[in-house]
Amino acid sequence: MTSIAALRGSSLFRAFRSSISEQTAIGRRLFASQLKDPPGMFATIGAMGAGAGGAVLIAGVGVYAVFQMAFWIAGSTGRSLNGEANKAKIDNTAASSINSADNTMATAPAFGDLGRTAKDVLYGGREGLFQFNNVASITTRTADGMDFAVKGVHRDGKLDTELKGTYDTSSYKIIATLAQATGKLGLSAAAKEVAPGVTVGVSGTLPDVDSAKLAVDYVAPHVTLKTSTSLTAAPKVDAAVTTAFNRSGRNVVAGAEVSYDAAKGTVSKWAIGSGYTAADYQLAAMLNDKKDVSLLIAHSVQSDLTVGAEAVRNLESAETALSAAVQRRLASGALQKVKVQHTGIVSVLHEQILEGKSKITLSGQFDAKDLSKAPKYGMGLDLKY
Repeated sequence: MTSIAALRGSSLFRAFRSSISEQTAIGRRLFASQLKDPPGMFATIGAMGAGAGGAVLIAGVGVYAVFQMAFWIAGSTGRSLNGEANKAKIDNTAASSINSADNTMATAPAFGDLGRTAKDVLYGGREGLFQFNNVASITTRTADGMDFAVKGVHRDGKLDTELKGTYDTSSYKIIATLAQATGKLGLSAAAKEVAPGVTVGVSGTLPDVDSAKLAVDYVAPHVTLKTSTSLTAAPKVDAAVTTAFNRSGRNVVAGAEVSYDAAKGTVSKWAIGSGYTAADYQLAAMLNDKKDVSLLIAHSVQSDLTVGAEAVRNLESAETALSAAVQRRLASGALQKVKVQHTGIVSVLHEQILEGKSKITLSGQFDAKDLSKAPKYGMGLDLKY
């Protein structure tokens, strides 16, 4: 793996890390003195707005305050959220292999995960994501098990930042995000195993109270059901269900999703699909309300080499879109991709693993039919410590 000692030793990184540490320390002292009076925490946060650095401090402390408030409420009702953090992490290095969750799990994948291996090769997932802006993020974990991340995206000469905090236990999961571009605070909380296989969650964006949603997920052998309902007078309901059958290592999946708008009394969108997974390849086919028929295929040529392709045809316009990609895993752990679209657009990617699960990603895109067009390029830096 490539060392990032030089990067971490740079004055810019030391200054950024020092700033984060200082803000976290201030937040901890602030909340430690006021945990018995949660409303007082927000009054104190408002008072800190004076000064040039007030906005940055408020953003960082504001996300932290959400979690402290949640912990205070849970503690006052006898439900402590300070349990052992769930440390089970999905090893996404298996993305280059067809032996994904579709093939190994006894339960059915979610409807959105049909053709997951091909989607990861073509578009990326937790890794291998084509990015044509400059993105940098730093993620750290506090002593009490909370993950805190700062992300910045530079696009069109403008820098947008986002703060995210995640607290995940075996019973609960809480996520808070604060986007600088919109100034809105996104919140979500989920209770796991409310009943066998049932997870219940609520989410929303402040100050938009109409964005509140209730989600109920149910996972059982051979069946996965996901529902989401907006908490308004005329709710919108989204539901998706899949069922799977595994025979001799070959998985057959079928499912559908639908959205119902109570205000209009109509089905606003729908889709049906099926998938098939064998030892070294995966197929998926879908049809939606826009009359788009899509076919996804992925083939594991070798343990370190996977190809993926997608064909989408609209039954009304008779237009067809094609794309294909090759993904290779190097011995060093680095990931390389080349993607070609029928329009002549070629995209390339190199993702290098650094120390401590950090990584750097370089992406580029050009039009092979018209090389006079300016190419697109971007870099992503994801640091974890």
